[in-house]
Amino acid sequence: PLFLFLPSDRHPLWGSLSFDYYEKHRAYRAVGFLCYLGFIPIGLALLSLWRRQKSALVWGALFLGSLVLALGAQLTWGGELIARPLLPFALLAELPVLSLLRVANRFLVVASLALAVMVGLGWGALRGRSDARWLGLGALILLEFLWLPYPMQKLELSPFYSQIAASERRGAILDIPFTANGRTVLNMLAQTVHERNIAGGYLATLPPSSLAAIERDPMLSQLAGLDPKFSGGIDRKHLLALGFDTAILHKDRRRSEWAALRASVDPTDLLRRKVVNHRKPLSNQKFDAIRAAFEAACGPAVFEDARIIVFTLAGEDRANRKPWASPRPIAAR
Repeated sequence: PLFLFLPSDRHPLWGSLSFDYYEKHRAYRAVGFLCYLGFIPIGLALLSLWRRQKSALVWGALFLGSLVLALGAQLTWGGELIARPLLPFALLAELPVLSLLRVANRFLVVASLALAVMVGLGWGALRGRSDARWLGLGALILLEFLWLPYPMQKLELSPFYSQIAASERRGAILDIPFTANGRTVLNMLAQTVHERNIAGGYLATLPPSSLAAIERDPMLSQLAGLDPKFSGGIDRKHLLALGFDTAILHKDRRRSEWAALRASVDPTDLLRRKVVNHRKPLSNQKFDAIRAAFEAACGPAVFEDARIIVFTLAGEDRANRKPWASPRPIAAR
């Protein structure tokens, strides 16, 4: 509950006062954790209730109910779990359909929308009396939620992905590592450039048949995951039959490279830290074994830079050694 009234740790004036508490007690270690409601908005919402506007009462009830649900099944204060009392959110786990709402703080979205309407009602009532007071409160709201510098993250990809997009070949890309969750979501970022089908990916609810297909396949089952059950050997013809014609090994996800990158990240840079932490690595031993197996099955890599190693699976391309001719310019696409 304290986080509802604790200003952002990114505020340029007083963020340093709340940073340590956020670092120590935040439950979700990402920039999306912030749930600060703001004192000026709360004051305007109370003003709308004080004026006894009927619509304000309805929105106030929705705000209060959603806020109580957003607190979860049990209260935590100062990092300590308060075992009793159980809050209403605990009852949702027993109800059909509503039990799907696994994360309590999603109710903050509803609470924030209801609060916004109440703020608008209070704002309108106040503006009729004094434009100066109205403008002053508007400035205070901007100051209260100020976040400077605003976090921006530049996600750099290998330029080779553009060559893949310009190629006439349309086979799927086999990324190593790949998972069926958010741990290799950057493979999907690369997909927005090369525009090919890929193995793995991230959906809120993944069809069981997709997972079963990976688990049953003799080759994909050995390459999937962050700790693959790789036992040696790449069946190139089998991968081609599945529709893959290119394999991309992500060098920056070897444990040694990942650990060095993680150590270089500023601990106060939450956005960058989240991106790096989501690049969960393969062990150096597993990565090197998979690379050696692709070299034995496909020949030398057709491209390598600081981020990726690219192997072509198609036999004719390996023989010609010109696998990435670009018959049409990217600008023409």
